[in-house]
Amino acid sequence: MLIGIDASRANSVHRTGTEWYSFFLIKHLARVIGPEHKVFLYTREPMREDLAKDLPKYFFPRYLAWPPKFLWTQLRLSLEMLFHKPQVLFVPAHTMPLIHPRHTVVTLHDIGFERMEQLYDFHPIANEKVLSKILLKWLVKIFTFGRFSNNELDYHKWATRFALKRAEHILTVSDFSRREIIDCYHFPPEKITRIYNSFDQSLFQPIRDQNRIKRVLDQYHLQQPYVLFVGRLEQKKNLPKLIEAWAIFKQRSGLPHKLVLAGMPGFQYELIQAKIQSLRVQNSVQETGYVAQEDLPVILSAADAYVFPSLYEGFGIPALEAFACGTPLLASRIASLPEIAGKGAYYFNPLDAGDMARALEKVLCSKELQAQLREAGKAELARFSWKETARQTWDVLMKYGTISS
Repeated sequence: MLIGIDASRANSVHRTGTEWYSFFLIKHLARVIGPEHKVFLYTREPMREDLAKDLPKYFFPRYLAWPPKFLWTQLRLSLEMLFHKPQVLFVPAHTMPLIHPRHTVVTLHDIGFERMEQLYDFHPIANEKVLSKILLKWLVKIFTFGRFSNNELDYHKWATRFALKRAEHILTVSDFSRREIIDCYHFPPEKITRIYNSFDQSLFQPIRDQNRIKRVLDQYHLQQPYVLFVGRLEQKKNLPKLIEAWAIFKQRSGLPHKLVLAGMPGFQYELIQAKIQSLRVQNSVQETGYVAQEDLPVILSAADAYVFPSLYEGFGIPALEAFACGTPLLASRIASLPEIAGKGAYYFNPLDAGDMARALEKVLCSKELQAQLREAGKAELARFSWKETARQTWDVLMKYGTISS
């Protein structure tokens, strides 16, 4: 069987949730798919060394290099599908090409853009060249028959609707997301399968080497004790409410901890900065900027707690990473997080800064509770592995690959 996989996200330089999902799933599919098959990995840039490493000989990189640089999926990947169509195409994200095989399987991670559209960017998608913006605007208008514009929110909405209409099967990453997709789009339940994510088990583990911890913390100008958040710094992650909770917690507890925000600025970052300034917590809130993946286990292991305040998550890989590093987890009692974190988290209402502050104080003031959370988190990890994710994904791809076209 000839299988095509959109590896463009797996091939990214700076990976976050969807990119790491694509990366590790491809790596583990390479251990599941046998040599009687042929796999093409489509990328928009030459394949990076870490993605190419240890792939079997029957996994073939396909660098789609021709212009234009924007709308890679709809233009370059569509053209590849027109002339060199695989039997099955797997897209590990919600954006599938206009031209595609009949047997196309797509992963839709969540539909936060439908439930909380005010938290998504309305700025045009394109570089700063005026001609590019104008061209992209009209291409989008043509492709979507005038219903959508070239901004992040509209592209999410159009791409999701297109995938739900045209893909043969949909994968998603939690029971929560599966219910959301079925309810929001009245999607047939038999056409969607839940397959859990996992985390990098070789990287994320407790770090006890004090010299390594000191070296990494010095690199990012961090000092213990601190509470950690990792992710893009944007309103979508509910950071303004976390800042409010932090101000209450600092005023009430008297504990010396800092709140460390590890990640790059995102949409509406200025609102987070304004909240920090207005509540006068500049001295106890610290940003690190981008953190290299190999440094994250160190920063996680050195934290007294990890806080996950999101209003909407399709899965929440950072919860598993915190468990793996032995870091007590505080999480929103909302969306997929109770499903994924199970008994391993201390939960709070993400809409209530006071409740979040009480949770912070309760966990940080109780060594016994911290130990309980560490043990419970460790136990929850047994439910997740990339090996199993790859096996279940391959079962779906095989099912459609063996159906006659």
